[in-house]
Amino acid sequence: MDEYLIGVRLRPTAQADDYRVGDLALHVGDLVLVETANETVIGEIRRPRREIPEAKKDRAYPRVLRLATDEEARAYRERRVREERAIETCQRVARSRGLVMKVVDVEMHPVARRTTVYFNAEERIDFRDLVRDLARELRSRVEMRQIGARDTTKVLDGIGPCGRQLCCTSHLRRFDPISVKMAKAQDMPLTDNRLLGNCGRLKCCLLYEFSTYDQLRKHLPKVGSACQADCGAQGCMTGKVRSLRVLKRRLMTDATREVLERLQVSVPDFDSLVGLMSGGQRQAVAVSRAAAFASKVVILDEPTAALGVRESRKVLDLILRLRDENRAVVVVSHAMDHVMEVSDRAVVLRGGRKVGEVVPSAETYKQIVSLIVGGGV
Repeated sequence: MDEYLIGVRLRPTAQADDYRVGDLALHVGDLVLVETANETVIGEIRRPRREIPEAKKDRAYPRVLRLATDEEARAYRERRVREERAIETCQRVARSRGLVMKVVDVEMHPVARRTTVYFNAEERIDFRDLVRDLARELRSRVEMRQIGARDTTKVLDGIGPCGRQLCCTSHLRRFDPISVKMAKAQDMPLTDNRLLGNCGRLKCCLLYEFSTYDQLRKHLPKVGSACQADCGAQGCMTGKVRSLRVLKRRLMTDATREVLERLQVSVPDFDSLVGLMSGGQRQAVAVSRAAAFASKVVILDEPTAALGVRESRKVLDLILRLRDENRAVVVVSHAMDHVMEVSDRAVVLRGGRKVGEVVPSAETYKQIVSLIVGGGV
């Protein structure tokens, strides 16, 4: 029997974890019965099944046992409704006690009469009287757990300043220490509020490029150290290093020039701000970046969206040049004419499921459109 990995989350406020599953016909949104360390519980599928990577085939994953019955699914949803009501109840009772705290989530055990209340507070709180009040209100044994600002934001979810879902909610599994040193190493102003995330703490993304900056700085002189500059026939000038631009290195400039020339991408100047370029130039720079850093596959999501005919032509030519370099390029697009021109194979998805695979040509155009709108082959 073939086995796959599928993403299941046990609570609406939790991240999806990988579970091993057989040939069950499961889809995103289905409720399933899964095994845990101590018991079997109901979870919701959040990622479709995929092949198990070769390096992970020997790893022990918990298993998906079966689809949840209608009765189990109803009990799961009703329990979540009770939990949402309990959040309001806990907040009301805490407010009546004069406690300055924020109730973030409530978890009710599906079998045992046990309720866990997750809350955030700036200071330490004596909640012994609160626990007794909540036990009477909820008619179960109550356990209080205080969580920090980062965990609170992870549970509540949101959109970051970058316009994407918060990293802590979408993919981060743990919170690594973030320090002002990381911002300083990346030449960021330390008084800028933009360094703070939704949680009010330093952004987790400060860690992503810190190792790159740290490695590059090892090959550069320190600020304040003595330096010399060759002035040709005029001899040498001596002085001190006043500041550093870590990313403006000759090697990086040469590599950038090589990639852009190879892909025939024209930009006003290497020091130009990407935000001031035309739409086609910005998209071409984005594709070039993907080509420069991607080792096997370049994935482009709507690469010609909101571009004019001339700018779209530049991007399509760039995709064709990548294909001629034997790069695997995956284009996610609703622009049928562009798909037909640059694709060797068209895969149609509907509702997160693959419904067809066609070789693009003038003869198969209507077939692809029919698959998209749900008419079948």
